Parts: sequence; structure tokens; C-alpha cells
Amino acid sequence: MTEIEAAREQLREMARVAEAMRYRLLGVLASVPPSPSETNPEVDVDVTDPVARLRGNLQYLLSDVIEPLIRELLEFACNSSDPQGGEE
Repeated sequence: MTEIEAAREQLREMARVAEAMRYRLLGVLASVPPSPSETNPEVDVDVTDPVARLRGNLQYLLSDVIEPLIRELLEFACNSSDPQGGEE
């Protein structure tokens, strides 16, 4: 196995770990029921509501941190010689 192949395998393994984290975060999110301010369209979401804040933070982690991380790791694993997206 060349250094490039070893690095790609490590990146794929990191993506698998991040995917496991994604599922755990989804489980945590599912275990916290939405607050009334989140479910009632006539009420503005109260940003001081701890339940709404926790759910918002979990959603942020999923959509803005974990999912992009997984995509980037897999992209780099496919083309690790040039992280900017060029060909080998």
C-alpha cells in the first residue's frame, strides 16, 4: 500500500467515524421533543428556551459541521493528492 492509498484509507475511516457521530447526534436530536415554541407556527421561537437552543445547536452541528466534514473527507479520500480538487 502506497502512502497515498494509506492516507486515503485513513480519510475514509475518519468519514466513517464522523458518520457514526452524525447518527448519534440524530439520535440525541430525536430524543429531545420540540418545545411548544417550535411546534406552534403562531408563536415566535424563544431563543432563551433551553430546549429550542439545544435542538438548534444540534441541527447546526449536523448541517453545518458534521455533514460537510463527511463530504470533504470522502472527497479528499478520492483525490488526496490535490485537496483543491485537481487531478493526480
